[in-house]
Amino acid sequence: MVTNHQPTELEKLRHSAAHLLAAAVMKLWPDAKLTIGPATADGFYYDVDFGEAKVSADDFKKIEKEMQKIVQGWKEFSQQKVSAEEAKKWAADNPYKLELIDEIAERGEDITLSTAGGPAQRSPKGEVGFTDLCRGGHVESPSKALQHVKLLKIAGAFWRGDEKNPMLTRIYGTAFASKAELTEHLRLAEEAKKRDHRKLGKELDLFAFSPLVGPGLPLFTPRGTVIREELIRFIQELQEARGYERVLIPHLAQPELYKTSGHWDKFSDDIFHVFGKHDSTFVLKPMNCPHHTQIYASPPPP
Repeated sequence: MVTNHQPTELEKLRHSAAHLLAAAVMKLWPDAKLTIGPATADGFYYDVDFGEAKVSADDFKKIEKEMQKIVQGWKEFSQQKVSAEEAKKWAADNPYKLELIDEIAERGEDITLSTAGGPAQRSPKGEVGFTDLCRGGHVESPSKALQHVKLLKIAGAFWRGDEKNPMLTRIYGTAFASKAELTEHLRLAEEAKKRDHRKLGKELDLFAFSPLVGPGLPLFTPRGTVIREELIRFIQELQEARGYERVLIPHLAQPELYKTSGHWDKFSDDIFHVFGKHDSTFVLKPMNCPHHTQIYASPPPP
């Protein structure tokens, strides 16, 4: 789904490509359940519940071939405003779409079904006339515009980002208006892989990771520490030249600090608690500003 801002032409192209991916998925896996498929900064993705089916990057060629076949019949996109009851009838076998429909209705917003290629269908089965729940923002001539689409990678994603919800399959792709733009993007992506910090960090012996320490927690080697300190020194020089004054604060605080700042009421469930002796409780700071306010609030020097 696109957001409320006016989508750019590239966003429209990529959002339309997400519809095309969804149509191909439903053609190849009719029992799959579609969820959402937004445009992103560098492409698009679609989250799908494939049930018991196993889908991997090895299936990309098959999916892309089906996308190329389907798009030939997509002359235009059309939209149909429907009631919540009509939308639920259309999505009767898809709990994810039903959840979205309820939320849209609760907000009092229009519910629209977008169709590519022909009259709206009551079931998103990937035929010509593929229909999806969508606010709009599509290319005018999909059969011509969606010629330079590439699937890139696959990953897992929890529905609505909540680990308590079902794990979905997220298929990433990108789309451009011309073959030259797509080719250049793919070239740059390959170059970026060669410069991936995880790859270089290992090759140049800059940092290490340990399962005993935890994922995402780098242990800087002497070589890596030199580079890190040089970067810090460079940043500090830029700051000092502009009159920036540094302060240092602890990484822990009592909950009262965040209750005073107002963060506690909104984010207390997401703040990491550290329990000390005698039932004392501290929290790991989620941000710096509450600490900084206490520096300003401290008595001035005599």
